[in-house]
Amino acid sequence: MRRLVKRLSPSMVVACIALVVALAGTSVAAISALPRGSVTTTAIHNGAVTTSKLANKAVTLAKLAASARIPGPRGPKGDPGTKGDPGPTGPTGPSDAYLDTNKPAVTLPVTTDVRVATVRVPDAGSYVVWGKATLHADPAHTNLTESLCRLGTGSASDEATDISLAYVAPGAYQTLNTTYAGTFSGATSVNLYCVVNGTSDVRDVRLVAIKVGTLTTSTG
Repeated sequence: MRRLVKRLSPSMVVACIALVVALAGTSVAAISALPRGSVTTTAIHNGAVTTSKLANKAVTLAKLAASARIPGPRGPKGDPGTKGDPGPTGPTGPSDAYLDTNKPAVTLPVTTDVRVATVRVPDAGSYVVWGKATLHADPAHTNLTESLCRLGTGSASDEATDISLAYVAPGAYQTLNTTYAGTFSGATSVNLYCVVNGTSDVRDVRLVAIKVGTLTTSTG
């Protein structure tokens, strides 16, 4: 080897150095001119691409898998918003109710119609009226007392809308229930009249009128 080096002339040494430099330049040019797609995933060693090698904003949230996204801390609770203006008042619903009660005992003379309760409905519309009365026959009676109550918008002599009838034993109590349904064109009164064929009294009277949206006749 020493003999070979000693035999090289200075011009040969310079030529060799020039050849090495030329070959190195060709390699660099070949590396910088790699065709698109020639560097595949398998060609990159694990951990070879470090954070410092990534350009700013090169990795966006859309490119990360859902499992790789780490949620940030929850932010502070915001201040409540300003209270909005109140909305307009809506129409009154159809379920208004009106009530009349007469708890003390009212004497019912023989064959005399007595108005024992009245419920006033102030507006037009459809109503369902429910009435209840407890009849007490005179203990001195020897027979059953026929007791009859009428519920309607007119007087006792008008055609009754609803009639309830009971036969009460001497000294006994019996409760009558009656109902009425109708549609009025304006304000009106619904009356409960009672009449008996023997001295009696009526107590715990209650009338309730409930306004409804619609009133439909239905048969089974």
